[in-house]
Amino acid sequence: MLKRVTGFVLAIIVFGLSVEFCVRVEQYFRFGAPIFGEYHVETLRAHGKNVPNVQFEKWKNNNLGFRGPDITVKKPEGKIRVVCIGASETYGLYENPDKEWPAQLRDLLPAQYEVVNTAVVGLSLKNISDYMKKYVFPIEPDVIVIVASPLFMIGKQNMQIIEAVEAEAINEKEQETPEEARRLSIVKRLIVSFRVIEKTKQLVKQLLVENFPFFLQKTYSMQLAKLEAETLKGMKPFDSAPEADLKNLKKAIEQTIDLVTANGSKLIFCTYPSLTSNEAFAKHPEKMLGSRRFHASLSIAGMRDSLIKGNAIIFDTSLEKNVAVADVAKVIPQTSDYFEDSVHYTDNGARLFAETVAAKVLSGSKAR
Repeated sequence: MLKRVTGFVLAIIVFGLSVEFCVRVEQYFRFGAPIFGEYHVETLRAHGKNVPNVQFEKWKNNNLGFRGPDITVKKPEGKIRVVCIGASETYGLYENPDKEWPAQLRDLLPAQYEVVNTAVVGLSLKNISDYMKKYVFPIEPDVIVIVASPLFMIGKQNMQIIEAVEAEAINEKEQETPEEARRLSIVKRLIVSFRVIEKTKQLVKQLLVENFPFFLQKTYSMQLAKLEAETLKGMKPFDSAPEADLKNLKKAIEQTIDLVTANGSKLIFCTYPSLTSNEAFAKHPEKMLGSRRFHASLSIAGMRDSLIKGNAIIFDTSLEKNVAVADVAKVIPQTSDYFEDSVHYTDNGARLFAETVAAKVLSGSKAR
């Protein structure tokens, strides 16, 4: 019996190592990934910015940590440098290589324009000012295109509770002994080092999205129930955006506009496109629920209300401050032809985004 069990375990180990090797070989030939060493998505970013000269699959950071071809810090003579700033929607997620909207914008503009994608996953109006001062202004942008989700400024009550929960988690972690922390670190690194695990997760998610969306819907509903219990503490999700948060959003936009204007760059603020709607929820509930996990203090109606009011604030404030605004939210239809999930684009959605921004860039931009 022991011999059989041992043989079975060895067979599983050999099979797992074989699959791991095949995944590494595939990544080597498809993406130029190293056969040995760490290779996972987390290597793309660290400390709130992208890591220079790092690639994971189709995502590649250039010499300065921006997505796209290498550039010089000093702007080439005669070029008009257009810098695109945002989060994952701008950095690119589901699009094919070179189909994220800044890359398509690069193809749409004449040769004298140089488009730089400085987006970072997770970037928002809360941290965009420091990011621009450190990494964007030094590369001498003539035009700055900003895409910022209003949702990350809405639901302040939720964020306060999340921060409290995170603080508790940090305190608990600090109570660990150095030996316990070391063991956890080793386990985490060991899990990350097996690329077949991440590959399997990607394949399973794709399978569920394409064939079993109801299973995702059920999974997300369970996750949301837990998040609501942890963050709302018995309160109901907001069905509309709190007025205090809308005022904070307007203030953040005004401060961002003032900062860019003071730098001497032309600013184009973009309204924020989203699939979020009652119609989309009826057709793709799993996509809406998946997005709600990041905004548990808002119901679907609350998310929609926040987006409508937030985009109105972006549009009106830009006009008040005499800044160009690209009303992308009005241009991109709210269908799955243009959105892969509630906020990330297909190639077609990114194309419409790029075309809308290109029209604004070409209306009066010039080199400084």
